[in-house]
Amino acid sequence: MVLTFGPYYFPSLTNWLIFAFSAASFISGIPVSMFADKVSRKLLLLISSLGSLVISVLILSLISSLVNDQYIFWVLFILFSMLVNTYFLTEDTLKSEYWVTRRRGGSYTAAVRVMSLGGSIPVIFLSSYLPVSLYLALAVTIFGVGFAASLAWYLIGVETGKGISISAWEHEK
Repeated sequence: MVLTFGPYYFPSLTNWLIFAFSAASFISGIPVSMFADKVSRKLLLLISSLGSLVISVLILSLISSLVNDQYIFWVLFILFSMLVNTYFLTEDTLKSEYWVTRRRGGSYTAAVRVMSLGGSIPVIFLSSYLPVSLYLALAVTIFGVGFAASLAWYLIGVETGKGISISAWEHEK
């Protein structure tokens, strides 16, 4: 989202935006990887999805201010980069816990991955033709759906960290 918004309004900063996004994502990944099991991956997913949604709403609603005030833009950009990285890291971890261990790597997992990634390709290409404000509104909607899914997982999902064995899902015979 911000990698689209940033270069659109600040084309001379594109290289710095990509670098800052990558650096913020890398740096935020260190504490996430070290403390996710101690804190709770479900809680990190919930917080990071809510944070990504809130930052997305702020970017959408402050779009004219962000163009004129790069300081606010950079603060939101770095926060979003860290939150969305945390979201993707915890999402991938929890997705792998959802499927019973003996079914991982099989055709079911492959089909789900192909549908998920394959479905995002048309969205990426089609959304590139949208005006920036509509594109940002679409991003807010997508992060809203992600937050709803994170909340549902937080309330009813199983987490194998915090002393719970990965065999928690092996109850199926």
